[in-house]
Amino acid sequence: MTTAANNATRRDVRSDIMDAAERVFATLGFAGATTRAIADEAKVNLGLIHYHFSSKEALFEEVVARRSKQVNDYRRLLLAQVLAEPGGPTLERILEALMRPTIEMSNEHGGAGQSYSRIIVQIASGTDERSIQMTGDNFNAIAREFIDALDTHVPGLGRENAVWSYINAISLGLLMMTRTGRITELSDGLCDEGDTAGSISRIVRYLAAGTRSLVSTA
Repeated sequence: MTTAANNATRRDVRSDIMDAAERVFATLGFAGATTRAIADEAKVNLGLIHYHFSSKEALFEEVVARRSKQVNDYRRLLLAQVLAEPGGPTLERILEALMRPTIEMSNEHGGAGQSYSRIIVQIASGTDERSIQMTGDNFNAIAREFIDALDTHVPGLGRENAVWSYINAISLGLLMMTRTGRITELSDGLCDEGDTAGSISRIVRYLAAGTRSLVSTA
């Protein structure tokens, strides 16, 4: 087998392990997951887990970082497009750039999106040192970019309320990512949490109204 083929095989195995780990961590949580369970899910020898990843902690961090980078790259792309729009960005367009990637990830990426979503909700709500550190490592930079955009482009909002607007948006986004079926149950089927376009439209309008209400208190 050529060197290129060997490298491709290693990448495939590593990716398969991360996919399996994502499913196991989503179901069992970090504490409940074991490298044995991950190896069984990936259908690989346990030794390969330790060969590709130094520890369960390292594997968990890479699993989270992989899709978080995808989400953040998409957010940056959308935000850059919004900021370049003629006449400057509207509040609604900034909020859409923030919310669309996570709602799409949850609704349109099948099992992988749901697994990632459950893991992120676990981390974001965690008060342990690992969760706090991982949240900061993966999301602080992009958070500040959106806070800057809100502060700069929403007249009268101010930095403090821009932070509140961002936090409120992310909190709602985390709730929507969980896909528990609660909204469908409470609406007796009128609301479909899997309706990506409808969800984004309603969320953005709601968040924009809330953000504008903060302007008078800035």
